[in-house]
Amino acid sequence: MFWQTITTNPNVTPHPSYFLLFIIGAFLTFLYALILELITFSLNARLMLIVITLITTISSYYMNHFHISINPMIIESLFKTNLNEAKDFINLSMIFKILLLLTIPLIMIFLIDTKNKSLFIKTKFLLLFFYLLILIAIWVCQGKNITFIFKSYKPTIDMLNPIAPIRSTIRYFSNIINTPKTYTFVGADAKITPNDKPKIFALIIGESARAKNFEFNNYHKPTNPFTKNLDILNFKDFYSCGVITAISIPCMLTDLTHQTYTSRNLSLFRNNLLDIAQNTGYDVWWISNNGGECMGKVCRNIKNISYYNQQHLDTDMLQEINTIISNTKNNTFLIINLHGSHGAKYFERYPKDFEFFHPVCKDENLQNCTQESLQNAYDNSLRYTDYFISQVISFLKESSLDSGLWYVSDHGESLGEYGQFMHGGLPYNLAPKDQKHIPSYIWLNKELKTQFYDKIQKQTHTHLTHDTIFHTILHFLNIETKDYNKQLDIIEMKK
Repeated sequence: MFWQTITTNPNVTPHPSYFLLFIIGAFLTFLYALILELITFSLNARLMLIVITLITTISSYYMNHFHISINPMIIESLFKTNLNEAKDFINLSMIFKILLLLTIPLIMIFLIDTKNKSLFIKTKFLLLFFYLLILIAIWVCQGKNITFIFKSYKPTIDMLNPIAPIRSTIRYFSNIINTPKTYTFVGADAKITPNDKPKIFALIIGESARAKNFEFNNYHKPTNPFTKNLDILNFKDFYSCGVITAISIPCMLTDLTHQTYTSRNLSLFRNNLLDIAQNTGYDVWWISNNGGECMGKVCRNIKNISYYNQQHLDTDMLQEINTIISNTKNNTFLIINLHGSHGAKYFERYPKDFEFFHPVCKDENLQNCTQESLQNAYDNSLRYTDYFISQVISFLKESSLDSGLWYVSDHGESLGEYGQFMHGGLPYNLAPKDQKHIPSYIWLNKELKTQFYDKIQKQTHTHLTHDTIFHTILHFLNIETKDYNKQLDIIEMKK
């Protein structure tokens, strides 16, 4: 299943060469060997091998027979299948094929001599050292290419046998443990403060933008030419909640923090910033050009939703955004989710006339690009985002309402540093800084500037995170609730 996918599936782009296929095969072989040696470092080695062989064989049959990957949803279906349903998946042909596959491995397992324990342990240490040496050598030479194959089509990780069934089972039970048993109504008491003036506030959520490449953050190239003279309040030390969109967006729009947003399902069980704003009387809009439904279903209760996902550029949303801003007379909260700098095809995130930096990487296999061309393609996408934001600001300037805008990326991006490309793939604590250090800035019109500019300016060099978005925007929107946390409000923070 795994090999068929990476050689024929059009989503794996580009397809690996025969040499790379051999390298991946060798890497997985030695990795499995290393893992097996580690988990059988006891007198129960034979039993462990039997269990793993059973898992591998049964998984292999069903993956190949039904052409499925084994993800947590498959594990959930397995545990929730009743006897009548299970009968449909068990037959004599299946039993015969599984037994046939088991025969040779089980014979070899029972032939293993574990009586000479001193030789057994000595051999293990030698093998562990040998396997580790080979793996390091392969990774140093081809680590970039191996990583890119898995990142180009992430479902491939759920096709590795027996890693997929074991990993997915752990993830399934982890989700059960971390899933709330009841729904939490955050901001149930929320109300707009008395004497509130109608306003429109836009939150623009970028995609895969990293702070390092922003002109505002002393980058050597002009990636912010359209907004640099707009009196922007730029936060130089701002960090994301996660290194994937599925974590960062729900985290930033709920009252949960990086420390407490422990499962991507949590946003399904509590109110979020959009719900609170709408419940207090705001017209709330979700406009997205980033891959279908909103992450974590944060917009599931919102009345005004608009998706642009069929090969659209971000500026295709501008006409609708302008219409909303120019026509609104009431309190309005506008959330815009960009396609931004989504990899790997950075060169497709902007039109040809925005190809300002040259030469440009147009190879989907990013590790084949020169560092200069890869940076140029990425920087062009940032420059195009900067143009988009400048246009939204120009619309807000024309509004008769008080208006403000906050731009923040969902997470950062790796561009080949330490052999890493794009984002995700590593736990947050192990992910490179470039995947976590993100651009974030605020623009305010004349009226809001009078109220907030000086207070916010004091925090532009403070270490800040997505945790501040929920509470700071509540302040901007003049919404009072017991769930507001002054300590996470940038406007009220003590330097």
